[in-house]
Amino acid sequence: MIDMNVVTVSPKYQVVIPLEVRRRLKLEPGSKLMVVEFNGGLRLMPLKPPSAPTCLRR
Repeated sequence: MIDMNVVTVSPKYQVVIPLEVRRRLKLEPGSKLMVVEFNGGLRLMPLKPPSAPTCLRR
């Protein structure tokens, strides 16, 4: 799905990820994102937290 939103860069170079995108991607405060620069643009990709080893799952 391609969803386009316009955000503004703050004086501290911060941007707010729109609520609907945060919900869809299940982003929470402290979530890590990888920033990739390509062809004059940026891509933000969520990093998945490492899953627990199978032997530790209940």
